[in-house]
Amino acid sequence: MGLIDRFRSHDPQDEPRSLSDAGSIRRALWLEQFSVHYQPVVDVQSGKLVGMEAFVRWEHPNVGLISAQDFVPAAQRAGLMLPLDIDTLRAATAFRRHLNIGSEQMRVTLNLSVDELVHPDLIDTVQKILDETGLPAELIDIELAETALTLDEERASEAIRRLHDLGVTIAIDDFASADQHSELIRQLPIDQAKVDFSILPPALTGAEAEDVLAIRRHGERRRAGHAAIERAIQQARTWGLDVTAKRIETIEHLTLLRQFGISRAQGYVLGRPVSESEFGEFASKLRKIA
Repeated sequence: MGLIDRFRSHDPQDEPRSLSDAGSIRRALWLEQFSVHYQPVVDVQSGKLVGMEAFVRWEHPNVGLISAQDFVPAAQRAGLMLPLDIDTLRAATAFRRHLNIGSEQMRVTLNLSVDELVHPDLIDTVQKILDETGLPAELIDIELAETALTLDEERASEAIRRLHDLGVTIAIDDFASADQHSELIRQLPIDQAKVDFSILPPALTGAEAEDVLAIRRHGERRRAGHAAIERAIQQARTWGLDVTAKRIETIEHLTLLRQFGISRAQGYVLGRPVSESEFGEFASKLRKIA
């Protein structure tokens, strides 16, 4: 019996259906109600599609499409994130393997928490999925939060090295220039840093745009956000990490990408997470434009 099958080996009919309980999530796994949506990662200089990030969604029969933030906390408490992440990995690698858009180097990105990272079955399961789908490991990016490196440092470090040995690229999500993690990051085979641009507040609108105090505070937040982004980018490059910008949501963010010399980016202004069919259509259109 496989890792996912162990969570589907029971009849879920009598389980409660609240989004916050483990029974509902087990039932949804058993009924295969989870799907994967994909957000494009674009080279903003060439306009080419260079990657896609996978996000799990719950297609609830009564509620509709539910984003991960509404059920992941409950799944984590119940110890069900690993089967969810493995299902997502299997679906995303299979989709990428069969996506014919003329870009052989387009990568697929997935997120792992520290609990999944240090799970004893993770490496063997990833290898099995790669063998099943035939997707080269070099086209997979695994994203980890900086905290995942330190909560269980020994086991996390070992897992990162073993994933990297498979050929998988390792990225640090929400990368910052925090000194407390610098030594560990330098010791590990980390390849990429993802820098969040949403810390730069958008322009003021309405009454706030005419309020002197609001304008002053907004200016302070913008300067602080700009400085934090610049520090993170400089630190990543000092450590030899490739930089990808995330949460690019305004034209100003796009302008800053050019200022900082960043080409890889994702965010709502470039494309929202969409279903497999919608992503395929988006990729085809973008290929024609580029």
